[in-house]
Amino acid sequence: FDKNGDLLVLSGVNGKQNVGKLDTTTGSVTTLTQFPTVALGTVGVSAYDPASNRLYTVLQKDMNTRIFVSVDLVSPYTTKYTSTEVNPIAFEYLNSTHIAIANYNPKTYINEIGVIRIEPFAYTPLATLNPNLSQTSGASMLLNNVFYIEIEDSNGENPSLASYNFATGKVEYLKLFSNVLSLL
Repeated sequence: FDKNGDLLVLSGVNGKQNVGKLDTTTGSVTTLTQFPTVALGTVGVSAYDPASNRLYTVLQKDMNTRIFVSVDLVSPYTTKYTSTEVNPIAFEYLNSTHIAIANYNPKTYINEIGVIRIEPFAYTPLATLNPNLSQTSGASMLLNNVFYIEIEDSNGENPSLASYNFATGKVEYLKLFSNVLSLL
Protein backbone atom coordinates (compact mmCIF):
# COMPACT_ATOMS: atom_id res chain seq x y z
CA PHE A 1 0.00 0.00 0.00
CA ASP A 2 1.19 3.52 -0.71
CA LYS A 3 0.82 6.40 1.74
CA ASN A 4 -2.58 7.26 0.24
CA GLY A 5 -3.89 3.78 1.04
CA ASP A 6 -3.86 2.64 -2.59
CA LEU A 7 -2.73 -0.92 -3.29
CA LEU A 8 0.18 -0.76 -5.77
CA VAL A 9 0.66 -3.56 -8.28
CA LEU A 10 3.19 -4.56 -10.90
CA SER A 11 1.28 -5.94 -13.84
CA GLY A 12 1.78 -7.14 -17.38
CA VAL A 13 -0.72 -6.01 -20.01
CA ASN A 14 -0.30 -6.83 -23.73
CA GLY A 15 3.37 -7.63 -23.24
CA LYS A 16 4.12 -4.37 -21.43
CA GLN A 17 5.03 -4.03 -17.76
CA ASN A 18 3.19 -1.41 -15.71
CA VAL A 19 2.97 0.09 -12.28
CA GLY A 20 -0.64 0.56 -11.32
CA LYS A 21 -3.02 0.85 -8.43
CA LEU A 22 -5.68 -1.73 -7.70
CA ASP A 23 -9.24 -0.90 -6.73
CA THR A 24 -9.90 -3.54 -4.07
CA THR A 25 -13.66 -3.13 -4.51
CA THR A 26 -13.90 -3.63 -8.26
CA GLY A 27 -10.61 -5.41 -8.98
CA SER A 28 -9.78 -2.90 -11.73
CA VAL A 29 -6.23 -1.65 -12.20
CA THR A 30 -5.38 1.93 -13.15
CA THR A 31 -2.01 2.22 -14.87
CA LEU A 32 0.23 4.89 -13.33
CA THR A 33 3.31 4.46 -15.48
CA GLN A 34 4.59 1.96 -18.04
CA PHE A 35 8.05 0.50 -18.35
CA PRO A 36 9.67 0.48 -21.79
CA THR A 37 9.55 -2.67 -23.90
CA VAL A 38 13.21 -3.28 -23.01
CA ALA A 39 11.88 -5.29 -20.07
CA LEU A 40 10.87 -8.91 -20.47
CA GLY A 41 9.08 -8.75 -17.15
CA THR A 42 9.39 -8.16 -13.45
CA VAL A 43 11.05 -10.69 -11.18
CA GLY A 44 8.30 -10.32 -8.63
CA VAL A 45 10.10 -8.38 -5.92
CA SER A 46 9.34 -4.82 -4.88
CA ALA A 47 9.61 -2.39 -2.00
CA TYR A 48 7.84 0.89 -1.25
CA ASP A 49 9.38 3.94 0.46
CA PRO A 50 6.63 6.05 2.06
CA ALA A 51 8.98 8.95 2.79
CA SER A 52 9.86 9.59 -0.86
CA ASN A 53 6.71 7.94 -2.32
CA ARG A 54 8.88 5.69 -4.48
CA LEU A 55 8.42 2.10 -5.58
CA TYR A 56 11.50 -0.05 -6.18
CA THR A 57 11.50 -3.18 -8.27
CA VAL A 58 13.69 -5.26 -10.58
CA LEU A 59 13.05 -5.93 -14.26
CA GLN A 60 14.42 -8.81 -16.30
CA LYS A 61 15.97 -7.32 -19.46
CA ASP A 62 17.16 -10.64 -20.86
CA MET A 63 18.28 -14.00 -19.50
CA ASN A 64 21.50 -12.50 -18.12
CA THR A 65 20.61 -8.90 -17.30
CA ARG A 66 18.45 -7.48 -14.57
CA ILE A 67 17.66 -3.81 -14.03
CA PHE A 68 17.02 -2.12 -10.70
CA VAL A 69 14.16 0.36 -11.07
CA SER A 70 13.08 3.32 -8.97
CA VAL A 71 9.65 4.80 -9.76
CA ASP A 72 8.63 8.22 -8.41
CA LEU A 73 4.90 7.93 -7.76
CA VAL A 74 4.35 11.69 -7.63
CA SER A 75 2.85 12.81 -10.95
CA PRO A 76 4.39 13.29 -13.43
CA TYR A 77 5.88 9.87 -12.78
CA THR A 78 9.61 9.51 -13.35
CA THR A 79 11.53 6.25 -13.54
CA LYS A 80 15.25 5.61 -13.06
CA TYR A 81 16.91 2.45 -14.39
CA THR A 82 20.20 1.02 -13.17
CA SER A 83 21.71 -1.96 -14.94
CA THR A 84 22.85 -4.41 -12.29
CA GLU A 85 24.27 -7.84 -11.73
CA VAL A 86 22.19 -8.52 -8.65
CA ASN A 87 19.74 -11.41 -8.78
CA PRO A 88 17.29 -10.50 -6.02
CA ILE A 89 15.03 -13.23 -4.74
CA ALA A 90 13.42 -10.91 -2.20
CA PHE A 91 13.89 -7.44 -0.85
CA GLU A 92 12.37 -5.02 1.64
CA TYR A 93 12.60 -1.28 2.20
CA LEU A 94 15.20 -0.72 4.96
CA ASN A 95 15.49 3.06 5.19
CA SER A 96 15.65 6.16 2.99
CA THR A 97 19.06 5.17 1.60
CA HIS A 98 19.09 1.36 1.56
CA ILE A 99 17.02 -1.69 0.68
CA ALA A 100 17.54 -5.06 2.39
CA ILE A 101 18.03 -7.78 -0.21
CA ALA A 102 18.28 -11.54 -0.41
CA ASN A 103 20.43 -12.09 -3.49
CA TYR A 104 21.30 -15.21 -5.45
CA ASN A 105 24.98 -15.09 -6.40
CA PRO A 106 25.34 -16.81 -9.81
CA LYS A 107 29.09 -17.22 -9.29
CA THR A 108 28.91 -19.08 -5.98
CA TYR A 109 25.36 -20.49 -6.37
CA ILE A 110 24.68 -19.34 -2.81
CA ASN A 111 22.04 -16.97 -1.47
CA GLU A 112 23.30 -13.86 0.29
CA ILE A 113 21.84 -11.20 2.52
CA GLY A 114 22.96 -7.70 1.64
CA VAL A 115 21.91 -4.13 1.06
CA ILE A 116 21.31 -2.02 -2.01
CA ARG A 117 22.31 1.62 -1.72
CA ILE A 118 19.71 3.48 -3.73
CA GLU A 119 21.59 6.63 -4.81
CA PRO A 120 24.11 6.06 -6.26
CA PHE A 121 23.27 2.40 -6.80
CA ALA A 122 25.56 -0.14 -5.15
CA TYR A 123 25.13 -3.67 -3.82
CA THR A 124 26.98 -4.81 -0.69
CA PRO A 125 26.78 -8.45 0.47
CA LEU A 126 26.69 -8.81 4.27
CA ALA A 127 26.27 -12.54 4.94
CA THR A 128 25.94 -15.85 3.10
CA LEU A 129 23.13 -18.25 3.84
CA ASN A 130 23.37 -22.02 4.30
CA PRO A 131 24.70 -23.30 0.92
CA ASN A 132 22.47 -26.38 1.21
CA LEU A 133 19.45 -24.10 1.09
CA SER A 134 19.46 -22.83 -2.45
CA GLN A 135 16.02 -21.56 -3.28
CA THR A 136 13.14 -19.61 -1.80
CA SER A 137 9.49 -18.79 -2.34
CA GLY A 138 10.46 -15.11 -2.19
CA ALA A 139 8.57 -14.65 1.08
CA SER A 140 10.25 -11.99 3.20
CA MET A 141 9.64 -9.24 5.71
CA LEU A 142 11.58 -6.70 7.75
CA LEU A 143 10.71 -6.28 11.42
CA ASN A 144 12.64 -4.44 14.14
CA ASN A 145 15.79 -4.25 11.98
CA VAL A 146 15.71 -8.01 11.33
CA PHE A 147 15.29 -9.31 7.77
CA TYR A 148 13.40 -12.60 7.47
CA ILE A 149 13.29 -14.82 4.39
CA GLU A 150 11.93 -18.29 3.69
CA ILE A 151 14.58 -20.56 2.17
CA GLU A 152 14.52 -24.19 0.97
CA ASP A 153 16.80 -26.84 -0.51
CA SER A 154 17.10 -27.35 -4.27
CA ASN A 155 14.13 -29.75 -4.22
CA GLY A 156 11.89 -27.15 -2.62
CA GLU A 157 11.94 -29.11 0.65
CA ASN A 158 13.33 -28.64 4.17
CA PRO A 159 12.12 -25.05 4.49
CA SER A 160 13.66 -22.73 7.06
CA LEU A 161 12.99 -19.18 8.09
CA ALA A 162 16.37 -17.47 7.85
CA SER A 163 16.87 -14.18 9.66
CA TYR A 164 19.59 -11.56 9.45
CA ASN A 165 19.94 -9.03 12.26
CA PHE A 166 21.28 -5.74 10.90
CA ALA A 167 22.33 -4.61 14.38
CA THR A 168 24.41 -7.70 15.22
CA GLY A 169 25.17 -9.19 11.79
CA LYS A 170 23.90 -12.55 13.06
CA VAL A 171 22.20 -15.14 10.84
CA GLU A 172 19.75 -17.56 12.46
CA TYR A 173 17.48 -20.33 11.15
CA LEU A 174 14.10 -21.50 12.37
CA LYS A 175 13.02 -24.91 11.05
CA LEU A 176 9.64 -24.76 9.32
CA PHE A 177 7.24 -27.64 8.81
CA SER A 178 5.69 -26.29 5.62
CA ASN A 179 6.74 -24.06 2.76
CA VAL A 180 5.82 -20.43 3.38
CA LEU A 181 4.62 -18.40 0.40
CA SER A 182 4.23 -15.06 2.11
CA LEU A 183 5.25 -13.27 5.32
CA LEU A 184 3.03 -10.47 6.56
